[in-house]
Amino acid sequence: MTPERWGRLEELYHAARALPVFERNALLDRADPEVRATVAAMLAQEDAPQDGGLLDRPAWEGRESLLKAESLVAVGQQLGPYQIEQKIGQGGMGEVFRATDTRLRRTVAIKTSFVQFTERFEREARAIAALNHPHIGALYDVGSSPSGFGYLVLEYVEGPTLADLIAKGPVEPHEARRIAFETAEAIEAAHEKGTVHRDLKPANIKLGEGGTVKVLDFGLAKAMDEVQPIPPGEITNQGIILGTASYMSPEQALGGPIDRRSDIWSFGVLVGEMLSGKRLFTGATTSDVLASVVRGEPDLSHVPAAWIPLIRRCLTKDVRRRLQSIGEARVMLEDGLPVPAPVAPVSVRGRQPWMLMAAALVSLVSLGAIALALFRDRPAAPAAALNASLLPPPETSFRYARNGEGGFALSPDGTRLAFVGRTEGKAQLWVRSLAESESRPLPGTEGAYNPFWSLDSRWIAFFTPQKLKKIEIATGSVIDLWDRPAANLMGSWGPGGVIIWGLPYVQPTPLKGTRAPIRRIPDAGGTPMPVPGTEGGYSPHFLPNGRRFVYVRRGEWGGELWLASLDADEKPRRVGEAGEHPTWSAGHLLSVVNGVLMARLFDPARGEFTGESFPLKAPLASRLLFGIVYTDFSANTQGMLVYPPQTNSLTELRWRDRTGKQQGSLGAPGEYYASRISPDGRQVAFSRRDGNNSAIWVANLEANSFTRLTFDPGINENPVWSPDGAAVTFGSNASGAANLYRKAATGAGTIDRLTTNTVEQQPLDWSRDGRFLVYTQITAPTEIMIQADSGRQPVSFLGQHAHGAVHAQFNPGAPRWIAYDFDDSGRREVYVQAFEPGKPASSARWQISNAGGQMPRWRGDGKEIFYLSLDGKMTAVRVSGDGAAFQSSTPQVLFNATPPNLRTPNWEYDVSADGQRFLMIEPVVAPEYQPLTIVSDWRSR
Repeated sequence: MTPERWGRLEELYHAARALPVFERNALLDRADPEVRATVAAMLAQEDAPQDGGLLDRPAWEGRESLLKAESLVAVGQQLGPYQIEQKIGQGGMGEVFRATDTRLRRTVAIKTSFVQFTERFEREARAIAALNHPHIGALYDVGSSPSGFGYLVLEYVEGPTLADLIAKGPVEPHEARRIAFETAEAIEAAHEKGTVHRDLKPANIKLGEGGTVKVLDFGLAKAMDEVQPIPPGEITNQGIILGTASYMSPEQALGGPIDRRSDIWSFGVLVGEMLSGKRLFTGATTSDVLASVVRGEPDLSHVPAAWIPLIRRCLTKDVRRRLQSIGEARVMLEDGLPVPAPVAPVSVRGRQPWMLMAAALVSLVSLGAIALALFRDRPAAPAAALNASLLPPPETSFRYARNGEGGFALSPDGTRLAFVGRTEGKAQLWVRSLAESESRPLPGTEGAYNPFWSLDSRWIAFFTPQKLKKIEIATGSVIDLWDRPAANLMGSWGPGGVIIWGLPYVQPTPLKGTRAPIRRIPDAGGTPMPVPGTEGGYSPHFLPNGRRFVYVRRGEWGGELWLASLDADEKPRRVGEAGEHPTWSAGHLLSVVNGVLMARLFDPARGEFTGESFPLKAPLASRLLFGIVYTDFSANTQGMLVYPPQTNSLTELRWRDRTGKQQGSLGAPGEYYASRISPDGRQVAFSRRDGNNSAIWVANLEANSFTRLTFDPGINENPVWSPDGAAVTFGSNASGAANLYRKAATGAGTIDRLTTNTVEQQPLDWSRDGRFLVYTQITAPTEIMIQADSGRQPVSFLGQHAHGAVHAQFNPGAPRWIAYDFDDSGRREVYVQAFEPGKPASSARWQISNAGGQMPRWRGDGKEIFYLSLDGKMTAVRVSGDGAAFQSSTPQVLFNATPPNLRTPNWEYDVSADGQRFLMIEPVVAPEYQPLTIVSDWRSR
């Protein structure tokens, strides 16, 4: 439709609509025949009696859909990698099709849009993709067709909608409670990400497998800080209101500014309709319904009395007295508490100083309430939990997941939280009293990870890459307990003055071979001693009597929970299947199973489970490291719980130039690891996590297509291109401990296994001539190995005692020099050392970084080295290795990037051969904006 024709149609429509119905025909008879039929059809549909048809759709839908006579996509058509199979829906802004992703062999929903694909369309779609929640339909991909229209690739959910369920009559209150609760969780997650749905209604809620709620159609979603009064010409045309009449808030119906409280109104309407089986706001036409919303009162006569307070607080026309957070509704549904008193609205904008002060004040009040609750006598089954969000200190970020560089721990008495924070690249321990608003750093704890408390809450033990230490909170006294621990140890401090720990890296199956046992040491220091029979155990945790402890041991069929004792006459025994990080709390063992925090009653005296497992409402962050999925939480024996947000792991692959300016992105947001640009610059290999598995993918940059190389249920990571770009070498734990494998980059053929070993291995780089492969081997903790293609025994590049060196890469010109990073000086720095085939490196080495650095990359001609400083600055150094010695210039900062994760073999960026483009793996949400959640008692969740 041309702009001129649309103008004539718009003018005729508004003129006719302003007249009484009996006068419209005379006007239409005099109108342009080209637009007369369309306007007549629009008016006929709008004035039709309410029958569940038109009024179930957004108010704009009946108009623009009439103007689009042809589909944008045809059944049987190939849209990128997606094969269109069946049309399953149509709206005013596009159509919905069922399709098959030919790469992943999974069913998806393709939602086309009549709106042209623009940068704004893509930006808003990516905001939707960031909504990673089990009750929100996932957005997998976004793109544009050859004709220029945009499309979204969405999760395909089988099952009826809530509208289908309501059509059968009122929903039974118990089932309605579950549906409302899961819906509230989904909307709360969206609001926490700064997104308003704007079209929440029963038709946009699918009841998938087992009746599980999936909130769909964030097609009208907007970032909260962008939601303003609807301007003329936005999405539709002037005078057309976005939303669905029966579920609009009054402010939305009037075309005014909206925020999260508009979704709360729609939620209240939805809940009332679900319980009564009837519309709360009705009318003969759309205009009548909108008038009822703005001026009328909802019909709650068929709603059970117990639900009316919640619904009325959602449907208060004064937004200042409406529920201010959907979380308040969730808590009421969960705990049956009275609706909280109204509070002032909160802006979701940048981190201004006033916001930090307000957050500190709210946090202080909330945490003080939690501490007070903990020191009172409490019932065994509390009615509610007090929740608070804890922001990191200014200019400091939390370090999440037990990956050898971060962690946090709640004190046994519940009064303090110890955590690892990183400021300008330096990680150290901090401690915060939960009755105060300030955190304080603990000098002498640099490089700390995985802290844990003494039973009396006076001391914190922690690991560094070199030592096991402890610090007294009152005095700040730091005491060394043991030298040279391996990275990523996990410990527990018992009441008998004993500390135990274990190392989770080695995991061959079945159980055999020599593997490290759980070790013990007096808390005053001394010589570590093994606990007999605990070989291969890690993540130990003391039970209340201080002699027994539980730990995880990887068996032939996955993780197993074992029970052991410090008493020599009690042999370790298996007590059941296990998740990660078992923790004794409030009579239960907590652990993480497939990314979900689970609880199960456990009798420590008998060493047996006495109940069934159940999940906690605590979405956890997690991260892959050395083939293991690490999650983090902390709980004390009283039932207090601390955990980080799940969104922490969502990342994007973003292109940047040498100034840091973004030049687009690759693929949709997800959880990416170790992207590598092919030698010819036309492809990118990367690892992408899906649940607890990860696969190797190859992206063709010219064709904008993606090929999945691995399909096994294991963890595949760290792809490395062969020199000719024909194959990809990667690490995989498909057969036990992660070994090295290779597959053609086209996806054709079989996967070849290159190594068979009982310890973890991850590839790092091939020499340009293809003769040598450098890889990391997880011994204690890592060492750089070089394997020749001749099949000779691999050589330890730096020697078997140089543990902790990672990220090695050959000079692309010739395998004469190797760049790597190492923390043997106490701080990770970038070095270059000469390589001589078949021999360990000589003692001569040259330091490239000047204030800490990691992940060195060579320019294609070998004349420049790039690295990330520890505070996240992309840095370049000009180098020359033509003579016997190696020369380098002063490092130059190119741009600010995300601070790297320390002590991991994963690469977080790659650089093009000419050194002009950088492919960065960057978090969707900056880590410094990610708070910890503190719950006073998880038993009420």
